[in-house]
Amino acid sequence: MRAVAFHLRRRLVRRQPDAASGAVLEELEERTWAAARADAAGDEHHLALALPELIEAADRAMAAAAGSRWEEAVRLRVDAHVLAAGLLRRLGYKDLAWMLLHRARPGSREPLPVLIEEVRLLIDLGLPECALARADRAGADWEWPALAAVAQAMAGRRPEAEQLLAAAAERAADAREAALVIAARAAVATEVGDAAEAADHARAADHAALDGSHRASLLVVAAAAEARQHRADEAVARLVEADAAAPLRLRLDPFARDLVAALTDRTTETIQAAAVRYLAERAGLR
Repeated sequence: MRAVAFHLRRRLVRRQPDAASGAVLEELEERTWAAARADAAGDEHHLALALPELIEAADRAMAAAAGSRWEEAVRLRVDAHVLAAGLLRRLGYKDLAWMLLHRARPGSREPLPVLIEEVRLLIDLGLPECALARADRAGADWEWPALAAVAQAMAGRRPEAEQLLAAAAERAADAREAALVIAARAAVATEVGDAAEAADHARAADHAALDGSHRASLLVVAAAAEARQHRADEAVARLVEADAAAPLRLRLDPFARDLVAALTDRTTETIQAAAVRYLAERAGLR
């Protein structure tokens, strides 16, 4: 899977594609949606296989499109680049992810998906102030205040984080978005060191409304909160649930891997001890 970074880097240094024989936009949209579904499910393997050709097809489609079709081609190309940047960020190739996001911008425009992924990347890089500066340009979408709340918590500003979470909750339009705001509340509580509150928020979220990747991420936060309260068996149970929701997303997450390794010798129940050993073996930690 990590070979995707090599293939995407090659796409960055290649000359621009010819303006002929671009992919049919309907076909490109179908391929982009398939990659987005893999991303939502946490299927990093399928996503890694699809992305290099998808990026090239999107470049060709934009070069070949004209008139009103050009805007549609730009949108699909942006989506493909954001999906690729997200995978590279999770795999640890953050510099390459930033290059792809820069490449995704059509001219001087900054599409919302690019800004949102840049905020995620800056948070992962441990740069909350830069993330907040970027989030201020992301408009009135529900997602940017949720991300900005995490950045504010990273910077030690809990009251500001709570205000942003309240704004995100007001803008959430459906059960999925409301569940993601609660997941952000759990992340904020984790950042400020309140493990009990983080665990409460993780339990309160509507897990059924979340796709596999977000459910796995929330369960990892819940597992960490349980572990910090010296409840190793409950932490392992949450990790097992995360593995069921999105196994590759769990196994490739450095924090989740550290958590699995730390819990291997701390479980007291026989079933949970066997479960965490199984997770460790599948992640290549034993």
